[in-house]
Amino acid sequence: MVNFGDEEVNETFETFDNDTKTLKENLKDYSVQRMSDSIIGENHTRQTYLINDETIEKLEHLVSYVQASNGIDSENNKGLNKSEINRSRALTKGFKSKFVNFALSTMLNQWEEQEGLIPNVQHKKSKVSNVYHNYYMFTENGETYGIEQDNRGKELRYLSTANGDSVESIEQWFDEIEDQSKREGRPKNK
Repeated sequence: MVNFGDEEVNETFETFDNDTKTLKENLKDYSVQRMSDSIIGENHTRQTYLINDETIEKLEHLVSYVQASNGIDSENNKGLNKSEINRSRALTKGFKSKFVNFALSTMLNQWEEQEGLIPNVQHKKSKVSNVYHNYYMFTENGETYGIEQDNRGKELRYLSTANGDSVESIEQWFDEIEDQSKREGRPKNK
């Protein structure tokens, strides 16, 4: 499960073995899995991220290549059966979204394999004077943590059951913080 803001995106992938399947084959499998789902559904949230221009350009080239090489009645598809052709065509529909979802999920799975499970972290922002402080609460390896940081990331408060704080006191501290991170309405024109 991937958490983006208040909404969770459920994406599951079988761990792939690089000795038996290529990245392209795994992406095709993912694409076929998504065929029964709508490309954008209730379990998707639009996000905006800054991505390097070279990466975007390379992704655009890949999109064009996948579309060009997986056309209907294409010379590139000679020798493939109808099922394989349909699998290849399914890859072209919503390719960027599929590719980004697949890449993020694969990377998150690799992170958890190497670093351990990613804890479910609750996060709030609250204005203190003229800046926003960040507040976090999570449980990892049986210990519960509450952390406050200023706008530059300097830790101002560290609560932990390992240091004798109770789960209840950490939850109460976190619950009393007014979350001001959710913006409502249109951005103001400057």
